[in-house]
Amino acid sequence: MASPSRKNITLALIGRVGNGKSACGNSILGKVVFPTSDNSKSCTHEVAVELKTRIDCEVKVVDTPGFMDRDAVQDRENTVIRIPELMRICPEGVHAFCLVLKYGAVDIDKDKEAVKKVKYIFGENVLRDYGIIIMTQGDNFDLNNEREEEGVVPFQLWCKKQIY
Repeated sequence: MASPSRKNITLALIGRVGNGKSACGNSILGKVVFPTSDNSKSCTHEVAVELKTRIDCEVKVVDTPGFMDRDAVQDRENTVIRIPELMRICPEGVHAFCLVLKYGAVDIDKDKEAVKKVKYIFGENVLRDYGIIIMTQGDNFDLNNEREEEGVVPFQLWCKKQIY
């Protein structure tokens, strides 16, 4: 049982299929717990949870199935069934919803739809009040605009296109 002075933090990873939620969760935990894949197919079909205890803090990382799944029926199931599952796993609530975005994603309209869905489910201000944006695929960032000739979009330009 946690001591009264120990802080507990719950992070829920949300976002589209293939954006790297599970890999991100593994990075936060410092170990491989959630299955990952190098293709855009979903490895996460149910809400999964893992804890990491630090000296004075217990971090609960909750990995969720992706929003805006390519299969509309699967997407509806993930949204309607899995969200109550998330709330059951986190009866104390969620401290932060980590919206996982994939740098360089071509179809940003799907990400925008996922954000709308998150706001509809959890409230209009949920991401403003409890949101953290996590960018994956950081090894593809072109912060110094040195790789434009290779077709890599500079990070600042890509961010400007992501206005939600």
